[in-house]
Amino acid sequence: MAISIPEHLHTGNAENYKMSIRLCSDGLSFSGYNPSESGSFFYGETTYDRSKSYIAWLKDLFFENDFFNYPFAAIHVLYLSSRYTLIPNVVLKDKEEEAFLSFTLSGSTQKGIRNAVRGEEMTVVFDMPEDIYEFCARSLLNPTFVHHLVPFLSVWKKRSAQSIPKHMYVYIHGADLDIVCYDQGRLLFANSFPFQDTTDIIYFILYAWRQNGMDQKKDLLLLDAPKLLRSELQQILSSFIFKMESIGIPTEFYLLGSGTDRAPLDLLYLSICE
Repeated sequence: MAISIPEHLHTGNAENYKMSIRLCSDGLSFSGYNPSESGSFFYGETTYDRSKSYIAWLKDLFFENDFFNYPFAAIHVLYLSSRYTLIPNVVLKDKEEEAFLSFTLSGSTQKGIRNAVRGEEMTVVFDMPEDIYEFCARSLLNPTFVHHLVPFLSVWKKRSAQSIPKHMYVYIHGADLDIVCYDQGRLLFANSFPFQDTTDIIYFILYAWRQNGMDQKKDLLLLDAPKLLRSELQQILSSFIFKMESIGIPTEFYLLGSGTDRAPLDLLYLSICE
């Protein structure tokens, strides 16, 4: 289960690099780069061995790949989860994360974490398994835990603020889709949904489109999904929504280096938003 990393990365220069680790139900991926060195970006991934518990697999992975313990300049742990809620800053007090999660989400909450949203007077509150949180907190050097939606929100808000039509962003990953709607930079809607097939995705998109009063001729749907699924969705949705684009990769990403074409969009956005 050894993972290859660039030959130029070692303990002697790790302090110049920023590392991001992405945890999801299918496994783990990671990226790193030196902000002062053009083209230094690297990316790697590995699949979860389902013969073990996730935490046991994660411990083995860290044990066999000691670069996770390098003294990086910064380490971000990006956690993918549909278990989150957005709370106005004026009502969120210290150490109330788990109380809000318990109230808004079904099932027991675990480790409650908060992320401020840049440019918004609100915070994303989410939970993650206590054992995974504790292991990462102990094994990594001062990690920052980030919900996967947070890097998108500030970028999408800025893009929407520069446009008169409303924007709906749809990000599909694994068996979940995130839907976020803006009206000239004002957040209208943000939610995530599990899906089983294309029909579910179409339903959730059109339901959110209607609920947010979006115009099928004027407003814009921006979509990110695996290539074949994206093509299928665009073909079906073209009967209902006239303006569609891929979410796309900002030009800043191409300056980072090789591997950006394989990295998940949330991990790339984190690299420029951190």
